[in-house]
Amino acid sequence: LGNNNDIITSKLYQLAAIGFPLQISREILKDIEDVAVDRGEKRTLPLVIGEVNSKRIAYGLVGIVNGSMLFSPYYWKMFASTPPVYAISVAVGTSMCFVASRLELGKGQRLLKKSIYVLLSGMISGLLI
Repeated sequence: LGNNNDIITSKLYQLAAIGFPLQISREILKDIEDVAVDRGEKRTLPLVIGEVNSKRIAYGLVGIVNGSMLFSPYYWKMFASTPPVYAISVAVGTSMCFVASRLELGKGQRLLKKSIYVLLSGMISGLLI
């Protein structure tokens, strides 16, 4: 039973390794939207390093996560299933992330949120199927 718990724990860490940076990137984008309100009140990343650099960091995190999902055989093996829900979620979610990076900030961060749901649901479904 201990070995099975270790496997489950490992898979949960892998889900968190994807979900956490994607959520952080979305929060950075939301902070960029709130710069005018936060000025003089808070020290958010966009106020400290600028909006352009913050957007680069946010979408850089998204790129790193999507790259690891696309090119890491570990993820492909761990979330393999029939039907290939993980593969479909990576194709759709990565495309959504790319489109989000090209949209106006508010629309982009909302689409990024939806892409997070697509990616994580594909991973969870891959584990359950």
